[in-house]
Amino acid sequence: MKTITSVSGGKTSCMMSLKFPTDYYVFAVVLTKHTPSKPKDKGLLRECEKKIPHFIASLEADLTLKNILDLEQELGKEIKWVSSEFYLDDFINQHTDYPGFRSQKYLLPSFKNRFCTQYQKVIPIF
Repeated sequence: MKTITSVSGGKTSCMMSLKFPTDYYVFAVVLTKHTPSKPKDKGLLRECEKKIPHFIASLEADLTLKNILDLEQELGKEIKWVSSEFYLDDFINQHTDYPGFRSQKYLLPSFKNRFCTQYQKVIPIF
């Protein structure tokens, strides 16, 4: 049986990845078209674009992205970056025909309606 760890870039996630190795590591990135959210560091931006070719910008903090790249070096194993084929902006603006997505007039992530984790992280991991 193969084992997979979904890493988030936080302290606990990184520590668990180092202490309890698995066969595969996955990092799910929430993408946006909001260009001011691009990583400020040109080298970091270049690495993100290598990992996800349709990368424009991310809602992940720059430090989180850097932590994932550093963790990959520390582990000595590739961390596979995955993302939804749709940007978060597409969901909010209803410019998506994502299967099973309930179309509503204006849809924003909230505590009551938390589609971001499901559609932007869990489904891409699977």
